[in-house]
Amino acid sequence: MPPTRAALAATALIVLMATACADAPTRTATGVRILVEFTTPTDGAAPATRAFLEATGGVPVRYVTAVSGRTHAYRLACPPQDDTCSAALDALRRAPAIRSVTPDHLKDTP
Repeated sequence: MPPTRAALAATALIVLMATACADAPTRTATGVRILVEFTTPTDGAAPATRAFLEATGGVPVRYVTAVSGRTHAYRLACPPQDDTCSAALDALRRAPAIRSVTPDHLKDTP
């Protein structure tokens, strides 16, 4: 007996829901994702760059991706509402080698 439209629609819905669940972002990554724009083109993935950011901000930093030659995404290992995180962001914004530091809200939303 051929499948009915309702059965096909239900199967399609189940497949779509399973795919959506598989693609949902996990919340295992903690901290604050930021975009750092440097004053000059910078290798954002270089260990020296990460060491500079960690020394300046005072928190562990994980490189995420390049946005451009000067702008890179990082994740600071500190809770978003924590004073340590606020202090790290302020310290990074004051660094002469950094033009701007902004939260990466677009990529940090589920």
